[in-house]
Amino acid sequence: MMRTSILAGALWATLLLLVCARPAFSEEVGNVVEVAGTVTIVRGELTLPAAAGTPLEAGDLVRTGRPGRARLVFQEDTVMTVADGSELRVDESKFRPQDGAASSLFSLLVGKARLLVSDNYGQAGASLEVETVTAVAGVRGTEFVVAFSSKSRVTEILAVKGSVRVHSVIDLEGPGVLLRAGELTAVAEGSLPTPPRKAKAGEAASLQEGLVVGGPGATDLAVDQAQSAKSDPGEEGRAARTTPAPSAAENLDKKPPAFPGDRLPSTPADVLGEPPSVLRKGGGTGVEF
Repeated sequence: MMRTSILAGALWATLLLLVCARPAFSEEVGNVVEVAGTVTIVRGELTLPAAAGTPLEAGDLVRTGRPGRARLVFQEDTVMTVADGSELRVDESKFRPQDGAASSLFSLLVGKARLLVSDNYGQAGASLEVETVTAVAGVRGTEFVVAFSSKSRVTEILAVKGSVRVHSVIDLEGPGVLLRAGELTAVAEGSLPTPPRKAKAGEAASLQEGLVVGGPGATDLAVDQAQSAKSDPGEEGRAARTTPAPSAAENLDKKPPAFPGDRLPSTPADVLGEPPSVLRKGGGTGVEF
């Protein structure tokens, strides 16, 4: 009888330890919809391999290898592409479907990411921010690229569409700078953002390398500018024919290997060619969410 009681007590103690060791419940905030190369999700003390359909939770760290690339869709329909050699943490992603209220915060620890921000952030009170060691970019319904180099300690931000408000971490309450489509700024550690300026075709292409998204017929800022330069090159365009194109990524780490076609393999519809809601339901990817 005594032995049975001891065994029962030990069993209950083991069960209690297992329950206590389980991570607290965390609500899903999005999904991985495409991967190429090596991509992992760091969740607490766990490191999980990422694949199409892997859920994302607040606090997750998305880590891409070299090569490695991931495309993410969040619950409020924001689409994000994370480039090779990057680490991005999902600090917060809140969404109330009943009234469209949205609030998100991401931390880009190193590397590059491109965001196509949901129209839900065009509403009053909505907020989406991407933070790096040196800068904070805040947007409402736009598309932009943010890149941070751990080597040079510089953040570069390129507005592809819409507008982006950029602050230095040393002056979060100041006016910052406002980027409009086609403009970029750089924020070095301990410095304020540089004045916005029009990105040259080579600069835009360099920053968007490995982050090209869009369905058939979609164009990127670099493509638009290259076509304009071809039809009316001007002095700058003529010089570009005989000299290497300038690169805004010269203060970034060495470029990672490119994927064939410089884009993620689609399965079978591109993320921006289908509504995110369709992708989450598996309508375009064959993955049930």
